[in-house]
Amino acid sequence: MFDVSLKVVVTNNRGEVLLLKARRDSEFLFGFYDLPGGRINREEMNQKIAVLIKRELVEEVGSKVRYKLNPKPLAVATTKFKANPRLPNRDGKLFLLFSAKYLSGQIVISDEHDAFCWKKLNTTTNKKFLHPIFQQLLTNFYD
Repeated sequence: MFDVSLKVVVTNNRGEVLLLKARRDSEFLFGFYDLPGGRINREEMNQKIAVLIKRELVEEVGSKVRYKLNPKPLAVATTKFKANPRLPNRDGKLFLLFSAKYLSGQIVISDEHDAFCWKKLNTTTNKKFLHPIFQQLLTNFYD
């Protein structure tokens, strides 16, 4: 079974992308930075994507952040990962990648991440900071 994960490439007016540092206990992303977003919960299956993205962005970067979302997906990818004992029936993720323009507001990260940064994406940055699945998804954002 796959989880469906909505991820958002949030860019500022300098062309930098918002990255969230994964916590040490993150089995899938340890050692990498993440993009804001997350899984669709079973009870949310009938909600609009924009509503689900808003929930995830509020959870991960705070309620004060204002952005303009592009409602069309930029990319789609799947990945397999080793079984998680907490989620024994899941062995992969389906990622839907969206873009948003950061408008204003203080970023306050959740306890799901250790830090955040704004980075210009390029081949070197992507290999250093991003999990290979996000490197693949973000090829259109390289310098």
